This record gives sequence, structure tokens and C-alpha cells, in this order.
Amino acid sequence: MKIKDIIYRDIDEVPLAEYVEAFSFLVAGVDDKNLKTDVDAQNAKSKYLITYECYRILISLLIVFLAIFANLIISANVQLDYESVMRGSAFIEAWPWNKNIFLQFMEANQLVSFKQRNDYYWFSYLCSVTSSIWILWMFWRISVEFRRADRMNVSGSEYAAVLRAICILLVGTLICFLAAKANFSEGYSFYAPSLKDGVVSYSIKKVLLISGFYVMCGLSVFVISMLFRYRRI
Repeated sequence: MKIKDIIYRDIDEVPLAEYVEAFSFLVAGVDDKNLKTDVDAQNAKSKYLITYECYRILISLLIVFLAIFANLIISANVQLDYESVMRGSAFIEAWPWNKNIFLQFMEANQLVSFKQRNDYYWFSYLCSVTSSIWILWMFWRISVEFRRADRMNVSGSEYAAVLRAICILLVGTLICFLAAKANFSEGYSFYAPSLKDGVVSYSIKKVLLISGFYVMCGLSVFVISMLFRYRRI
């Protein structure tokens, strides 16, 4: 049986042997002698599915980051009037805080020349493209979580540990969101975009901050979804 025939079926409908065979490329097989009850077998199946989802998340993150940075490199080397493309375009709203940066640049007199304006609109283009790609990734992750059929029996202490992990992830997500939408620093900063940075430098920093926020969102969805399929024993 193929993986696609397993992952969205009820966990009790597929024998453990099918899981062992399908997911052998990820983890070592389970010793059937250690599985004394149906609960043990069900938990072994769940661990295979969780490991597979972690693998898919890792691969998908790699693909998304490659797409984002390929866009950054290609667009940086294309001679294009980004001001005419982005100004007044609804696409600029794909990252709504582009307008906040516009106002900050205007107050700092960094939108005077054509080059300065084109640099800003290239930056806003990158923010919008980055956000759009991650939103598509988030829709994929949410659809995956809604269709998953695995469930795991856990102890009260294990359940509490996952709750603590979710709280940490949510706090981390909030911090990443505030960092991603924040205005530019007025002084030099190692990690934050700065008015004193060059356009490539502050654009890369912003892309990474936006990406960090969406990665945290995706991980939070994954762990919260897992919690809803846990059954305390």
C-alpha cells in the first residue's frame, strides 16, 4: 500500500504492517513483540504519521525558501520599473504593512529620487510575494491537518507537555509577528531592517522576518492539530 493510500484513511482500517513497509524510508520498523495491545499498535501507527508529517513540513519549508530567494535574486537582477508596477496595485496589500514603511521612508526623505522610490517598491514587491507564497503554504498545511485521521493515546503528563509547547509556540508566533510588521530601525541593527541599510540588506532581513512569522504559524497549526487528535488515558 502506498503512503497516499494510508495517510488519510482511518487509522484502524490499515494494518500496522502496511505502515512499517510504507514508512521504512523514514524510521526503523516497529518490533511487533513489543506491541501488547491495540492501543500500542495504534500509537505506533500515529508515530509513523507524525514522523512523516514532520518530514513533509521540512521538505516543504526548503522548497518555499528556495522559491522566495530565487524570486529575490531574479527580481534584483531584472531592470524593471517597480514603481509603475506596484504603485496603486492591490497586490501591495498582500503585506499590508508596506504602507507603514512607505510613510517612514517619506518622513526620512528617502523617496525623493527615482532610484529611492524604485528601491522601496522593489522591497514592497518582495514583501508581498513572500507573504503570498507563505499564505499558500499555510492553506496547504491547514488542509493537510483537516484531512489527517491519525490519533494517539497519551498520558495526562504528555498531554500537559504538549499544552505547554503550544503556549510557547503561540508566544513565539506573536513575537515573530510583531517583529515582521515593525517599522525600520533608525540605527544600525544586526537582525532588524534599518534606514541605514542598503536596499538588498534591509530587503533580505524583512523577508526572513516575514518568513519566520509564517513558519511559526505553520508549526503552531501542526502541534495544535495534533493535540485535538490526542486521547488521554
